[in-house]
Amino acid sequence: MKFKIILGRIGSDIWANCRLKIIYNELNHLEEADILDIGCGSGYIGSLFTQKNKVTFADINEEDLKRIEKNKNTFIRKIDITKKLPFKKESFDVVICGDVIEHLEDDKGIIKEIMRILRRNGVFILTTPAYSKFYGAHDKLIGHHRRYDKDDYLSIAQENGFKIKQIRYIGSSILLPFILSQRFKRSKVFYTGKSSLERKIIPILNLICRIDVFLRLPFGICIMGVFIKNEGKY
Repeated sequence: MKFKIILGRIGSDIWANCRLKIIYNELNHLEEADILDIGCGSGYIGSLFTQKNKVTFADINEEDLKRIEKNKNTFIRKIDITKKLPFKKESFDVVICGDVIEHLEDDKGIIKEIMRILRRNGVFILTTPAYSKFYGAHDKLIGHHRRYDKDDYLSIAQENGFKIKQIRYIGSSILLPFILSQRFKRSKVFYTGKSSLERKIIPILNLICRIDVFLRLPFGICIMGVFIKNEGKY
């Protein structure tokens, strides 16, 4: 998978591309699955799987939903994920929730809803910002209520009856710059402008992401869990 310019900022795109590669590696074997990309934004995660699967993109932001590339396997739903999800019980084989629940006051409610709409042996992929102790100015500015530790993921599995397939960190290569930014950056304006350098160094950025994904280091700016509803393979 080639490096994609998604957000136009080097650090953010390293994180986003690492996450894309890891989720793709986890699900690229799927065919004819019903996938829900919830809180999808512009849909760049779910779009990886629309050639062989049915993918429902769900978000409250209409402008983001309009940017999603459509084909016969693409379904668009405007929904408010703070309320009961408008899907029947056991509707999906896979639910992807990429950096969404940290924006919700009630993160437990949405996870219970995801459990409800997953089919038996269905897969729930969750990513969130890592390390509650690093919660700071950056998080407050972009609407995070919290960051998450590995123990939080273990609790999610135990409280909802999920089997854990894996828990791992993402974005190890940019953890130190992030920590320094959290500690010393005091600006109330974040992400102003975009990188003019990024397109010139895509091969280097792609290499960084490949190393980051392959090494599976025990730290990173983001944490990912792959949960399975009930026992069994998918």
